[in-house]
Amino acid sequence: MRPLPQQLPLALGWMRFHIARGLRRPGTWAPLAAIVGLAALLRVGPRADPDEIAATVLLLALPLVAMLLATGGLREEVEDQTLTYAFIRPLGRAWIYFARAGAAAAFVFAACATALVVAGGNAIEVVRHLGAALAATAAYVAVFSLLGLLLRRPTLTGLAWLGWELSASDVPGFLAKLTLRTHVRAIADLPAEGILGALQSPPPPLASLGVIAAVTAAALAAGHWRVRHRELVVPK
Repeated sequence: MRPLPQQLPLALGWMRFHIARGLRRPGTWAPLAAIVGLAALLRVGPRADPDEIAATVLLLALPLVAMLLATGGLREEVEDQTLTYAFIRPLGRAWIYFARAGAAAAFVFAACATALVVAGGNAIEVVRHLGAALAATAAYVAVFSLLGLLLRRPTLTGLAWLGWELSASDVPGFLAKLTLRTHVRAIADLPAEGILGALQSPPPPLASLGVIAAVTAAALAAGHWRVRHRELVVPK
């Protein structure tokens, strides 16, 4: 069977459709505005520290918002019956999935990038934090999009996983390095928190970047395989 033509332009068009659609939804704006508002409030506080604000955005707000926006995935398309319009076009299933995840990633990164600029700091720190936000957005959106494909209640599982990440990342040793949170912190060059955090030896930023890239690629590949073998039924 010959591959469908012009998949990337069609997928980008479908991604733009979801971005425009999301801009009209208060449910999309609310968590994004909350990230920027939180950064602004912390910035004008009496003890404003750019690193602490960046840590709040990158390690707490970004994963949570990525879960809220990415777990819907194709399930929301089926429920809203917008998947019908995608099937009308010669667009492969995997590209529909990637376009939906790309739209979620665009929202998450735009909000977090704005919050990190509001957080302040010198230019080098801001650029480093933006790079960490880009890597973290890719990884978390890929993982939560996959959970949305595999599970009936991905949000509950996502919350449980984020809770595990939050607790395990403070444990010295190899356990912390099994969390995305630890590697995002290393890429952003953020200081460790608490007594246990001070006992950790952070991984090299390049090694953490490799881990983030590997997790992103593995989650996207698994989602690609699952969506190609899943029966998608659009209700009439």
